[in-house]
Amino acid sequence: KDLVKAKEDAKNAIKALANAKRDQINSNPDLTPEQKAKALKEIDEAEKRALENIENAQTKDQLNQGLNLGLDDIRNTHVWEVDAQPAVNEIFDATPEQILVNGELIVHRDDIITEQDILAHINLIDQLTAEVIDTPSTESISDSLTAKVEVTLLDGSKVIVNVPVKVVEKELTVVKQQAIESIENAAQQKINDINNHATLTPEQKEAAIAEVNKLKQQAIEQINNAADVHTVEEVQHQEQAHIEQFNPDQFTIDQAKSNAIKSITDAIQHMIDEINASKDLTDKEKQEAISKLNQLKEQSIQAIQRAQSIDEITQQLDQFKAQLKVANPFAKELEKRKKVAISKIKDISTDKIDRIRNSTIGTAEERQAAM
Repeated sequence: KDLVKAKEDAKNAIKALANAKRDQINSNPDLTPEQKAKALKEIDEAEKRALENIENAQTKDQLNQGLNLGLDDIRNTHVWEVDAQPAVNEIFDATPEQILVNGELIVHRDDIITEQDILAHINLIDQLTAEVIDTPSTESISDSLTAKVEVTLLDGSKVIVNVPVKVVEKELTVVKQQAIESIENAAQQKINDINNHATLTPEQKEAAIAEVNKLKQQAIEQINNAADVHTVEEVQHQEQAHIEQFNPDQFTIDQAKSNAIKSITDAIQHMIDEINASKDLTDKEKQEAISKLNQLKEQSIQAIQRAQSIDEITQQLDQFKAQLKVANPFAKELEKRKKVAISKIKDISTDKIDRIRNSTIGTAEERQAAM
């Protein structure tokens, strides 16, 4: 598709230059009908050769070579007989632009216009020389711009001519490709910064890089889905800023907070599930225990959110775990059961000792040893 489009553009450039030369020939009052016919025939032949070379091109390099040769061929086509050729500065019935300028230079927005681009639209016949003295900006779409070229004529005098420049919107596929390249470069630079970070652990670096790659992929998907150039550029600027402003230190803290909050939430929910399933607690005890657990959860989450460092997050999480043990209603029930069990054991032991002491079986030493 790219080669087909490039061929179409190249053919249009050849045709535009050929038509400009034809206009120049037909409007020249110094040429006889025979001279005009001969010059027009040469233009036709040069145009035909150029179009055939372009059509037969198999690669972009071959296409560019055919285009440049064709443009030079048409540009250098003889317009006058050698012994009757008038000097450019002697033609008074035509403006310098009509004689020297070949058509309009069409570029895409934000393209860089080179001196070669401009001079390709100047008819440098014989020994004329030209110098570009002003190049317009391509920041905005416009059809009224000009590039100024100073041409030195055969007699040494100079004339300034204006080459019309038209700035058109970029092709969507080109803009998308450029935007994606910019996003990828920004992401790679951020990844390099993360890898060179002095205080992040390997695990933290890995997590931060994964986040950068996630941001990059999201940006590329949005760019590919954009329907117009404006949307592509808007997405690129916005998403590239997100990548460039990504702070691995803050991300590491935020991720640690998220993990800590999840641990708190999971632990509280697990205990609430155990309470609801318990047959040893009354409904009132369950309600009170769950209320205390939810209060502990909210307080602990707020403390985590206020933390400013990884160490502080770890401290708050350890504190939560300690408080959770205290708030565990099963811990109280277990302590209660332990006391009951110990009391029963003591009662059984005391009763057994009394029986041994009052028994008539065995010697006193044996009873003492048994007790």
